[in-house]
Amino acid sequence: RWASPLAQRLVARGGPTPGYLLLNPCSFIRRVVVDLSDTPHLLPIGDPVKACQVEGTTLRAVVEIPALGFAWVPRGGDPNVTASAKRMKLADEKVLRNEFFEAEIDPQNGGLRCIRDHRQRVARLGQLLVFNPGSTMRLGSIKATSTGPALGEVVTEGTLIDSQQAVIA
Repeated sequence: RWASPLAQRLVARGGPTPGYLLLNPCSFIRRVVVDLSDTPHLLPIGDPVKACQVEGTTLRAVVEIPALGFAWVPRGGDPNVTASAKRMKLADEKVLRNEFFEAEIDPQNGGLRCIRDHRQRVARLGQLLVFNPGSTMRLGSIKATSTGPALGEVVTEGTLIDSQQAVIA
């Protein structure tokens, strides 16, 4: 209810530039991923857009919104903007990472082997899917579906086997 009147007030004196107004009601800076369909061109990197990539005709942009503030993202993109150099490879078949931490994927079962930060390199958390005592995960495949500058994604598929070697999930 409150977002529409606030957005209308914020853009009341603005020009006729079409775009998207992103609001942040939190008291801290937020980074959000925005998927814009039918946008085949990149946005210029800078404030507020931190990274973007195009997959087909969908633009994925990482936008930083200030605390208790807003950010304006233009609609359409710019055909003259070229892809920026990647700072880091966000995903491969073994690791998914961003600027804060990396998540290592276990090649034996497809579970999350560990999450660790870049500075101390100490494992903080791990994950393994278990239904009952004696069940195990069996990896079918690992595939890095997106390694771009805005989105890193890894998909693992497999089965959950009980103690009698029957597939339960």
